[in-house]
Amino acid sequence: MTEKELNAEKERMIKNGCSKWKGTAIEKQKCWELGCIDMINSLLAYYYRASYFSTETIMRKEEDRPYSYLADYVKVLGRKRVVELIQRQLNDIKAVETNVCTDGEGTTYNSIVWRELRDKKE
Repeated sequence: MTEKELNAEKERMIKNGCSKWKGTAIEKQKCWELGCIDMINSLLAYYYRASYFSTETIMRKEEDRPYSYLADYVKVLGRKRVVELIQRQLNDIKAVETNVCTDGEGTTYNSIVWRELRDKKE
């Protein structure tokens, strides 16, 4: 799921009045999954540089961290579902571009290049 698709889906859920804590069970789960995908994208862009790690390696590394960014999602969605979401995101990512821009404080930012976007440019 690209960033554009993720944002569109999150916007749709918000318009419907849904959140992780409000809505039907299916809507709440979808909101948790969208939050998880958002976190996975950040992890892939900054910690794991996308395809350099396998899905299982990423999951194990997160489980070994003192504070796992995915821990709450694993509690709610289950480990198996979080692993599926990681794999799905890895499948959609072509590359991670590093140091794409720098802010006024000197912090640099990375950017995910989505497979479908890169393929259209080439």
